[in-house]
Amino acid sequence: MKDYSQAEKKFLQITVSGIRQREDGMIEVPLPFKSDQPRFAYNRTVALQRTKSTLQNLRKRNPDMHESSLKKFSKNVDLEFPRFIPTPKHLLHPPEGCAYWIPLFSVWQKEKARIVFDARASQQGIECLNEQLLQ
Repeated sequence: MKDYSQAEKKFLQITVSGIRQREDGMIEVPLPFKSDQPRFAYNRTVALQRTKSTLQNLRKRNPDMHESSLKKFSKNVDLEFPRFIPTPKHLLHPPEGCAYWIPLFSVWQKEKARIVFDARASQQGIECLNEQLLQ
């Protein structure tokens, strides 16, 4: 059996001990941050603008992929248990540094779009989401 590194042990301790089933039946797994209090740049405006720009460029350059992307996103939102849930009102305006919005983009795969979240997007010299998570 493989010996785990300290980082791997911390990753397992955070994720396994924090798994819970929510009232809506979904399973919630905590993100394994490197620090107890990660700080983020306020990137809501940047993430929204980047997503809009991506969709506008896609509509011009590849209308089929644009349409497929919108259908894919719509399909995810229309699920009985959507993967994308509206932000609760009490979390709409989090304190500075306590939230991270993830821009979207699409990739073309097997003649249809796949929605991708860009957790590598950084801003203002502050680490992106991926850089703040244990590997």
